[in-house]
Parts: sequence; C-alpha cells; structure tokens
Amino acid sequence: MKWEKEKHLDKTIFAIVHIYLSIYLSIYLSIYLSIYLSIYFIIYLSIYLSIYLSNFNFLLNEVSLLFIWLKSIGVNLHKKDVPRAISHKYSLQECLKKSGRFLSFPENHECLYILAESRYCQDGLPVPKLVHYIFLGNTNFTFFFLLSILSSYRILKPGFIFVHTEKILDGKWWDHLLELVPNIVIIETTRVTRIFDKPVEVVQHQADIMRIQLLMEFGGIYMDTDELALKSFDPLRVYPITLGPCRLDARIIPELIHVERLFAFAGFSGKVHDFFDKVAGWSQRYGLHLYIRLQKIKKSDPEHIKKLNSTYGQIARLIYYGKTEMIH
Repeated sequence: MKWEKEKHLDKTIFAIVHIYLSIYLSIYLSIYLSIYLSIYFIIYLSIYLSIYLSNFNFLLNEVSLLFIWLKSIGVNLHKKDVPRAISHKYSLQECLKKSGRFLSFPENHECLYILAESRYCQDGLPVPKLVHYIFLGNTNFTFFFLLSILSSYRILKPGFIFVHTEKILDGKWWDHLLELVPNIVIIETTRVTRIFDKPVEVVQHQADIMRIQLLMEFGGIYMDTDELALKSFDPLRVYPITLGPCRLDARIIPELIHVERLFAFAGFSGKVHDFFDKVAGWSQRYGLHLYIRLQKIKKSDPEHIKKLNSTYGQIARLIYYGKTEMIH
C-alpha cells in the first residue's frame, strides 16, 4: 500500500514537472520566435516600403539604419560573396598606377579594398576618409555634379572618391572635373535589379540598395550627386553612424546612432527652392542637398554663379572659386 502511494506520488511529481517544463519551453520559444520574426518583419517591411512607396532619398539616413539591422542579424546584401581578406596579389603602388586620366577598376577588384584600407583613407576614426557616388544609366554630367564632387574633394578631403558607374562618364564638365580632382576612382558597376526575390525597377531605388552594399563593403560617406559638402565631416566621423534629425527612426536607438541637427537639409525653411531665391545662414551646416529635379533652375555654370545673390550662389562660389563674395 505504501509502495503504491509512493508510486502515485512519483507520477504526480513527474506530471507537474512535465507540465511546468512544457509551459516554460512554450513561453520561451514563443518569445524568442516572436522577437526574431519581428526583426525580420521590420527589415522586410522597411525595405519593401522604401522601395515601393518612398522616394528613397537616403543620404546617411535609412541606409545606415538598415545597415545596423542587417548586420545585427547577419543578413547579407552583398552582390557577390567577396572575401574581405586581401590576397596581396597587388601592392598599393601597383593599384595607384593610372592607365589614363584616372584610376579605373571593375567592381570587387582587390585594388578597391587595398585603396579603401590604405593610409590615404584610414586615419583611426570609425568612418574612413572615403566618399562614394553612384551614376546609373545615361548620365548627362552637369555642372551641379561637378560642384558636388568638387565639394567633397576640397572640403571633406577624402583619400579617394569612388565613382560607381555603369558607363564611362564624359562631357565638358566631366573633363573639367578631372582637371580639378586627382583622386577619382572609376568603378565599373552592375546595378541591382532584385532584392529578397522582389524586382527593383526604379533606378533611384536600385541606387539606394547599392549604397547600402557599398557602405557595408567599404565604409565611408555616401553623397548624392547633387549634395554639396559645406564643412569637414571629421567631427561626425568619430561616430560609426551619423543621421540627420529629420528621420524619427534615427532617434529610437541613440546608443548606436549619432543624430546631427546641423546635417544636410533641402532648404532652410522647408522649401527646396529657398537657397536658389534667398540668402540664408548656412555656415554651421555640414551639407546642402540641391534636389535639382525639384528646382526651376536646371542649368548652372561658372559664369552663372559669379553674380548669383542667393545661398546657392554663395556656396557654389566658395566651392568653385574659393570665396563667397560675388565676382564682378
């Protein structure tokens, strides 16, 4: 009789333990899977909405935030599985030999990694002194593009400027730029047409995905082709990632992202045309986005900016002529 009671008690204890463990494991797995799936859902939804619903104007904004999310769970957006390790097949001196007016390499060439990791770009700060531009399709290289790249060269003082393009750039302003900027590196690139098995058809969206890849692959600073640098980014390069204040998502993880309130803006009073029509204070800002596609002014040149009494006129003269005063 006593033995039967003990046996019954053992079964009861086993049943209780079994129920407890089942409940514990169910709760644990539910929480774990919920968090993990939620992260994937946020990433997928963010990219989906960005590709299909937004205008995808990332300077160092959503690109950097998505970069954190993707890196945090190990999602790989690289176009090709290129090993980060350098085989030392080429020396830095060999990579710096020009075959023409500029350095030129196919994408993922080992020399690109050698240049990005050389003393010219690496100075001990988290973000290397490396600037990226992307040109896709048949690009009419304008004076605005010249000003953008020239501003990066003269104000940001990068080791190299990587110009990722499908086709060789040409035209009088491109030829003139090569006379002014000696450290341009042309990279023959292939545009992205799919991500997460979804087609990406709009060229601006393709470029936005490509800039994520470039920052993941090389690090550095991405500049839109109509973005003008106004002062050194060195105070911002001490942070792994810097965003402007216009994005709410930049403020939700302040321990990972530095939010700079004097970053680049498209207009100083909320109107993109203000800096073409008015003169406003800009000396404390890091950059200015021209948004040329939204402007009434579609053309500009060195003569045009000499007497232009506006914010753009001052900045353009500073970049091109080295002074803000009107030239008579």
